[in-house]
Amino acid sequence: MRILLAPDSFKGSLPASAVARAMERGIRKVCPQCTVMKRPLADGGEGTAALLKEYFGARTYVVKVEGPLGKSITASYGIYEQTAIFDVASVIGLPLLAGNQRNPLKTSTYGVGELIIDALEKGVRSFIVGLGGSSTNDGGIGMLQALGVQMLTEDGHPVSPNGAGLKEIAQIDVTTLDNRLTDCQFTVITDGDNCLLGKKGATYVYGPQKGATREMVRELEDGMSNYARVIKEQLNKDVTTVSGGGAAGGLGVAFYTFLQARLEQGIEYLMKVTKLEEEMAKADFVFTGEGSIDEQTVYGKALAGVARLSKAYHLPVLAFTGAKNIATESLCELGLEAVFPILPRPMPLEEALVKTEVFIEEAVENVMRLLILSKRRGN
Repeated sequence: MRILLAPDSFKGSLPASAVARAMERGIRKVCPQCTVMKRPLADGGEGTAALLKEYFGARTYVVKVEGPLGKSITASYGIYEQTAIFDVASVIGLPLLAGNQRNPLKTSTYGVGELIIDALEKGVRSFIVGLGGSSTNDGGIGMLQALGVQMLTEDGHPVSPNGAGLKEIAQIDVTTLDNRLTDCQFTVITDGDNCLLGKKGATYVYGPQKGATREMVRELEDGMSNYARVIKEQLNKDVTTVSGGGAAGGLGVAFYTFLQARLEQGIEYLMKVTKLEEEMAKADFVFTGEGSIDEQTVYGKALAGVARLSKAYHLPVLAFTGAKNIATESLCELGLEAVFPILPRPMPLEEALVKTEVFIEEAVENVMRLLILSKRRGN
């Protein structure tokens, strides 16, 4: 039996590579002779850069930048052959803020721009950026201001470099953008295909989890609409239909419009880098998983990509998760044969996070026993 392991991380608990190792241990307990192929994945969210740095063998650098609320923090990124690799979550990630600090009117992407400047100083001219997991909804104007773009009010004053500043924008001056960026290439990995505006856009879909109340969502959406209007009028670019432009609170649009970035669906990019399809052609089963399977899973998440690719090879895909918050019917339509929650009993979240590795191993072991039994009966 040949089993391909292609899990995402269990967010807040276990990176994808550790999930794959736990799955393998569960398999080996039941089937030591099985061929196991490990291809841990990411979808542009938390852990994407760490996984890519591991695949490429990048060297890690540490830099002081502004965090989401302007306080100095330590962030890291990798460099591989003059290419910088980082997740914006390392600078502006939601976990960097306590629950009562989360306010996308105040959070800023300014530190992302500072990290890019640091990499430019080291001679970097190519960037691979994971956009998931941000605490911001500023359309990237904080990052752009750090890179030299002037976002101005009607009176010519700089706007606030955060979500509240979106509604203030009346003028955009790109002539002051750091000229080193004209020689740079950006590959930006998104964890969803959301556009900038609307009910499936940056603000309505992700704003509430970043701390936005209903009133804030309306204010931010109005501000984002103003931002898009000014870009259209002054730069002659329609950013409202850019797939993935709504990622990281509109940061995708900033990269695409001002830095000529190529936006890539995270799971599609990672599947290419890891040569997942080559391994899939050799497999009998595919095991995947992530911490929570919900409605967002269908919007370009790792499980969706794995299931879609597996269909071409008529391979059964089994998923393992810490929490299942979506109808089984929807998952079957996605291409998953079955989903197995890993928790053996009800327990506090804190306990579940600590024991995730053990629970994954045990759940996979049990499923393997069922597969082996089914195979014996079939023979």
